[in-house]
Amino acid sequence: MHNCSFNFAHNYIELYPVLKNRIKDNTSLFNDFWCNFALCLTQRCGVKYFEAAEAIAQKTFFTMNNNNGHYHTPLHVLALLMFAARNDIPLTAEDECILWLHDVVNVPLATWNEVRSANFAESVFSSCEMDEKYSVDVSMVQEGILTTAHHMDTEINKTFWTIMDLDLCHFVWRLELFKAADEAVKNELTSVIPLEQYEKGRKDFFQHLLARGFIYRNPNFKIRFEEQAIKNIKLLLL
Repeated sequence: MHNCSFNFAHNYIELYPVLKNRIKDNTSLFNDFWCNFALCLTQRCGVKYFEAAEAIAQKTFFTMNNNNGHYHTPLHVLALLMFAARNDIPLTAEDECILWLHDVVNVPLATWNEVRSANFAESVFSSCEMDEKYSVDVSMVQEGILTTAHHMDTEINKTFWTIMDLDLCHFVWRLELFKAADEAVKNELTSVIPLEQYEKGRKDFFQHLLARGFIYRNPNFKIRFEEQAIKNIKLLLL
């Protein structure tokens, strides 16, 4: 496990409100995504040849970009990885792979998104030659991806606490950035359900998080970010 470091051309958290509607054909975002993911695959995960890692990273980007999502996009992945790096949050190689791949398949409100994303992960690793000395545990990557479907659950595998918390890290962004992410979620979900149904579900989700007594699971997250997350959620519900 180590503190992740990425070579990003832009601050994808600060630029979230600008970039959330400009992901298609964004060359800089595409380059940051595939280059950093390919380096992760070769340097941390055991993919033997950079050309194979490059192909996996580009396939992942284009698959995500073809989902026509507003929130579950390559920008979401880059923003949460940047949050991890800037806050010195240590990640295993499996953690990083889960974050890169957990939303690769996303049809709004479909119950099989995580299953198909996990299957995608298995297929890309099985398609390339791996260095057995330090190859990533693909079954753990798949389990972690499947776990991201269970944010409402009180009990989950402790192995994936950090992943689950990072997936909700936008709760502690500055309020205007948090609102921009929330607006992206709204645009994505109201493409398939009425606005009234979305607003009720959104309110129920946030109230459930507040009522259960914790937002984040990892003790480090709770100490550093819990208070701000609760504050932002309450402001959003006003």
